[in-house]
Amino acid sequence: MNKGTKTLIFLSIVLILFVGIFIATSKVEKNKTDDNMQQNNNSISLGISDKNINFVDVKNQVDQYTVKVERDEGKETYFILNENREVSQSMLEIFMDTLKNMKPLQIVDETSEELSKYGLDHENASINIVFEDGTNMTLKLGNDAPLSQGAYMLSGIDGKVYLILESDKEIFLNTKEFYLNPKND
Repeated sequence: MNKGTKTLIFLSIVLILFVGIFIATSKVEKNKTDDNMQQNNNSISLGISDKNINFVDVKNQVDQYTVKVERDEGKETYFILNENREVSQSMLEIFMDTLKNMKPLQIVDETSEELSKYGLDHENASINIVFEDGTNMTLKLGNDAPLSQGAYMLSGIDGKVYLILESDKEIFLNTKEFYLNPKND
């Protein structure tokens, strides 16, 4: 083997080592980022799931309605106030589960001084939750975040703007008709 071939083999081995090290460190950094995101997701709680809900007032750009919760022997039944038609218990259960299990992805703004940046000056929906103990909480839903990262939500408790899943926002943009049983013809 001549000197040029040996040099080429040596440089190839060094290049392979550098590529391997780069891939290994990239995976470690990705895992650290994923772990940090998971810790952030687990650490932000709105405290809704810890309390029994009595009423949820929803006002969005097309409708306004109130969902009432009644409890009997640990079983919850849902109604839409001032609505004589039969409601879909399964759809309202999804509504309540979404509300109770909503976990913000991150805090976007601690002060919420510039609400227009997030579409919260003319919100897409306002949700007022009245708990069994008489306390209440208001959530305001704003615009979707860029790049489909989620949607903006303002908490009336702490005044912070959070990023939530778009799917969590979407359920509160429905009209009350969405939660009614289809007519049997």
